[in-house]
Amino acid sequence: MALTDKQIEKLSNPTTPAERLLEFFKPRKVDQDKLATVEGYFVSMGNFLLAHTPAGPEQTVAMRHLLDAKHAAVRSLVQEEADRS
Repeated sequence: MALTDKQIEKLSNPTTPAERLLEFFKPRKVDQDKLATVEGYFVSMGNFLLAHTPAGPEQTVAMRHLLDAKHAAVRSLVQEEADRS
């Protein structure tokens, strides 16, 4: 399915939050050292949560929110790289 010229122009100039999110689907290079550092902190926090909170639905919610936070942190690294380009 090919995009029309109008669709391509709209994607090239995102105006809505959803269209701006499309930027995060494009392949980008991210500084691997920064990525490893950021991800390492989230791994440590995940291990801490599992070790220091009781198993159950709230622990699962905490882990899901931590995963969402990790994704946001990685997206910020992607955005930083995109801003440099």
